[in-house]
Amino acid sequence: MIHNKARFARIRNEAGSVIITFAISIAALFCFAVVAIDGAILMTTKNQLQCAADAAVLAGASAYNLGDDEVRRRAAYYAENNFATQDTLRACIIDPDVDVVINRDVNDPWVQVTTHRTQATGDPLRTYFLKILDVAAGAAPSRPNRVDVSARAKANLVDECGARCIKPWAIPDRWEEHSVPPNTTFDPADGDFYDPLATGYKAPGDVGLRVTLKQGQPNGTGVPGQYYPVDLPPINKGTPLTGADNYRDWIATCCPFLITPGDTLQLEPGMKQGPTIQGVRDLIALDQNAYWDGTKVVSDQGQSPRIVLVPFYDPNYAPESGRNNVIVSKIGAFFIEDMGQGSDVIGRFIQVTAPGTPCANNTGGSLIQGLHLIE
Repeated sequence: MIHNKARFARIRNEAGSVIITFAISIAALFCFAVVAIDGAILMTTKNQLQCAADAAVLAGASAYNLGDDEVRRRAAYYAENNFATQDTLRACIIDPDVDVVINRDVNDPWVQVTTHRTQATGDPLRTYFLKILDVAAGAAPSRPNRVDVSARAKANLVDECGARCIKPWAIPDRWEEHSVPPNTTFDPADGDFYDPLATGYKAPGDVGLRVTLKQGQPNGTGVPGQYYPVDLPPINKGTPLTGADNYRDWIATCCPFLITPGDTLQLEPGMKQGPTIQGVRDLIALDQNAYWDGTKVVSDQGQSPRIVLVPFYDPNYAPESGRNNVIVSKIGAFFIEDMGQGSDVIGRFIQVTAPGTPCANNTGGSLIQGLHLIE
């Protein structure tokens, strides 16, 4: 009897331990649920907010040279077109006056954007199990199951020297003219002087200047048979492709070759009136309603496809008649405004942000600038 009583006592003790083990297991499962569900929601929302911040800051920084209002407008617009979880997927609404920070230091230009799901901004993230943990920790039962999540991105601008998608033209950089009477030929013997920084086209001083990017009149360049078309790629990077088809297509679309200062471009002699007119018409048709308002390009598409990159050549190495070469001194940006007489192509000189290869030294004043995420 004594033996049986001891055995029954052990059974009762084991029953109690099972209850304890079960309770611990339930608590562990609950913790796993918190991690698996609320933890996943937190991580997903954080990633969504970061994507929205990255897109917004790159869009905003692309308008850095257009003024603070345009930076804030673009950042808010692109943030709103990205979505992150709140109680369900909702647009990322930011306050452009608070969540967009602009640094106007010429030596360190940058833009910063913060996206959020927080109590303070009225859009906190809803969770499912954290509320229970709050109550267990002594928080008020009425506390809503909301948590704060935010993300931040910063982008800076660096001078770009090389770029792709340039148009198949090369125009002489501006020089200081001393010939009497003035002419269209660079002649150092007459005192003409060229320096890419001192005399060449530069921003922001020349922004808005109308420039002929392709001549459509005989002898318009001062060199018979030369009207500014070039063959690509550069001679030093491959075999230039000739012919009207490539030339026309690269006006309206994107030429894939990287062009940098120092490259040697082969000139394509002849006026090429038909391919020029067709290519420019196709390009303008991509954004028919874009226009220059006196200070900037206005377009429904953000950065208009009519904003193009064109290389300048060093006038010290001016071409002669025939299939000659020119040396790229820098690359500039233009808004294709219209066509002039014959097959003249007229552009407004502007400063833009565009993808490219950074200059060796970010000295400022570049004609094109690139955006880089730094945070």
